[in-house]
Amino acid sequence: MMPAEFRGLEGPIVVKPPTYRQQLTESMARSLEQSGYAGDERDAIRWLMQEGYAMADIVMLLDDVRALTAQAIVAREMSKP
Repeated sequence: MMPAEFRGLEGPIVVKPPTYRQQLTESMARSLEQSGYAGDERDAIRWLMQEGYAMADIVMLLDDVRALTAQAIVAREMSKP
């Protein structure tokens, strides 16, 4: 029978590196947050195209990017005194 825990190991066994998709989503969200166009889908697409992101990436990640941008905006506003 195997013990429930290994006391000799500290920290996570597997550390997942950030994926390309995750990095791209975060980069696009930062750009969109700074632009102020997160509220409108068409404006967000135009802005991201203007910033040089590939249309395929924009179409694939737009929902995630807008959600991440909204979370960042809400977090920033809630942290204000």
